[in-house]
Amino acid sequence: MGDFLTAYRANIANLAGAEMSKSRKTRLLQHTRYIEKTWPAFCSLHPSDINPTTVATWRSHALSQGTGYRPPSSKTSETRGKSPFSFNAALDCVRDLLDLAVDNASIHANVLVDHRKIKASYKPKRRRGHGGRAEMFSRS
Repeated sequence: MGDFLTAYRANIANLAGAEMSKSRKTRLLQHTRYIEKTWPAFCSLHPSDINPTTVATWRSHALSQGTGYRPPSSKTSETRGKSPFSFNAALDCVRDLLDLAVDNASIHANVLVDHRKIKASYKPKRRRGHGGRAEMFSRS
């Protein structure tokens, strides 16, 4: 998978500005780094080794342990996992990488295409000032 990760990063870097914005490129590259930090053995895996069970193991580790990064001013040694949103974006990146493996004839089919239950549950926070009872009854 390390070769496909390198090719994926090169494809992202080579896209013209009209095809993808610079901020989108940056986010996609961040997702690839997230995969490497939370799944250390990912680059040494063969595409056929990735299945829903290995992804579920990665999910539990990534959501509980995270990348292990601690800010320099942190006073505790405790590290928490990343948000479900970050994991789900990285999972979409893994699906893209498996699509590359299918295109390259390394595997027959992408095993993660029909497995929607692999994603982490994500409930976005409600932003203030965007709907809700307070806005319904306010006088303008």
